[in-house]
Amino acid sequence: DQTEQEVLASLKAYSSFEEFNKEPVIRSVLPLLSSESCIECHEGAVGQPLAVISARVSLAHVIESLASQRNLFMILGLITLLVTAGLTFFLVRKLVAKPIEENTCALNSLAGGDVSYDLVVKTNDEIGTATKALISLQNAIKEKSEIADQIAHGNLSMKIIPESEHDILGHSMVQMKHSVHEMVRDINTLISQALDGHLKV
Repeated sequence: DQTEQEVLASLKAYSSFEEFNKEPVIRSVLPLLSSESCIECHEGAVGQPLAVISARVSLAHVIESLASQRNLFMILGLITLLVTAGLTFFLVRKLVAKPIEENTCALNSLAGGDVSYDLVVKTNDEIGTATKALISLQNAIKEKSEIADQIAHGNLSMKIIPESEHDILGHSMVQMKHSVHEMVRDINTLISQALDGHLKV
């Protein structure tokens, strides 16, 4: 294809994230150059391009793992906030009916994967505290969803900082990003070993 032709012309290795057969993949293309042992059997000079080696590795399992961790985080947060909202409603049911209703709508939106619901803190009581917590949860989910989307599209430059040592999703995303980096490095190492004739089966 065009990428392989460009690598063959430039003699420079190429690595990128792309979609192949409707799945995100890591692709690496390396030029195969002739060596002294090659010219003993074939015409040409040392260092001339003979062909290219192209390899693709699927990232589908990486994305599935991210989605699973994100859903777990959302469910745990949803359960915690539902319990808090229920206790508060029981104590001051008639005075805070509307804020409770708004928080419930926001929780339902989060449960459905929608983080665009607008919340406003209107009081300084327990309901206001619960609303602030819900806004914090909403912002955390939104931020991590954006980072997960960037990783899924091949952007590994995003900086991931877990909220705390108990931030399961944050630490999992850091590990996932590291694993993708390691995967790219291992692919390039295997290809280089194959070109040098050091790869053992």
